[in-house]
Amino acid sequence: MALQIAPLIALERRPPVPDGVLFAAGRTPQLVLAGNNGMAQSYALLSNFLASMAQLRMGKGIEPAEQVQCLPNCKHEFSKCTSASIVLKAKGLTATCKNLETAFVLTSVTPRYPCCSGKQIYNIDQKTGYN
Repeated sequence: MALQIAPLIALERRPPVPDGVLFAAGRTPQLVLAGNNGMAQSYALLSNFLASMAQLRMGKGIEPAEQVQCLPNCKHEFSKCTSASIVLKAKGLTATCKNLETAFVLTSVTPRYPCCSGKQIYNIDQKTGYN
């Protein structure tokens, strides 16, 4: 009986699968986020090595498109009914803060001021030193 319970306990202790992976290759952050369609989307061109690392870590395949077009900003739907705004150019940050359809902002642009709506801004450029 104890042998049958042990595998169930081991399954419950697995770390959760992340909603995204951020690679710091050189000085350019490369973001991969889980989508609501069972695939992950890349917001930067990935080498085969980084794509395979993202697939292993997230347990999802990467969208066949080389890169999601996100200029100056776009909306990303996560699998848990949460959406985020992705901003890769400075002129998209103000419009994104006014967009009430998303919960938070992921940006590679250093914000000069907080969102007037109170929406959280996460600057992924600041996270590259820890990768």
